[in-house]
Order: sequence, then C-alpha cells, then structure tokens
Amino acid sequence: MRVLSVAAILGSALVLSSGCSLVSQKHEVTFEVTGTSAAGTVEYDSPGSDATKEQDVPLPWKKTVTTEFGFQSVTAEPTTGALTCRILADDREIIKVVGTEGKPVTCKKIVNDD
Repeated sequence: MRVLSVAAILGSALVLSSGCSLVSQKHEVTFEVTGTSAAGTVEYDSPGSDATKEQDVPLPWKKTVTTEFGFQSVTAEPTTGALTCRILADDREIIKVVGTEGKPVTCKKIVNDD
C-alpha cells in the first residue's frame, strides 16, 4: 500500500512538471476592425461563448476576451468603404485580412500554441 501511494505521488509530480495540464489554459484573444467608415455590423465568436453581434459599430473597434485557444472568428460588414480585421492571441497577430470596398471582411483561424 505504501509503495502504491509513493508511485501515485511521483506520477502526479511527473505530469505537473512535464508541462501537461489537466486544466485548459486561458488566453487573451483580441478582435479588431478598422476602416474608412463605420461598420454596419461586427460579429465575433470564440470557444466557450455564443457568437456576439454588434450593430452600428464606430471604428476603430476592438474586443478582448479571455478564452481557450480554438476556432476564433470576426466578420464585419461596412456601411461604405473598406474594412480590415485582425485577430491577436496574447498580443501576437494571428491573422489579418484587408477587405474590398463595400464587401464584408472575415478573419477566422484555429488558434493554438504554435
């Protein structure tokens, strides 16, 4: 019984020291939209929450959420002009898309630790 307890303690220490985690880490993910006019709508989505849509958004627009890595997306529709979207994870740019005049712009990416 004593050997089993020591083995369990050593096994737990090995898992914790190897960098493996039983709990998902949270990260700061920032969605940004910029452009030459106001955006009609901005919709963003990240793991663990429902997609959120905002109307009549003044630019520049930014939203930061604390979430797990995984599929992240932001889509914006301009009232006029062209828009640019970006997604940053822990202050590191993951994707940037420059849109064309009058068309929606979408940034979507599976964000991980790579």
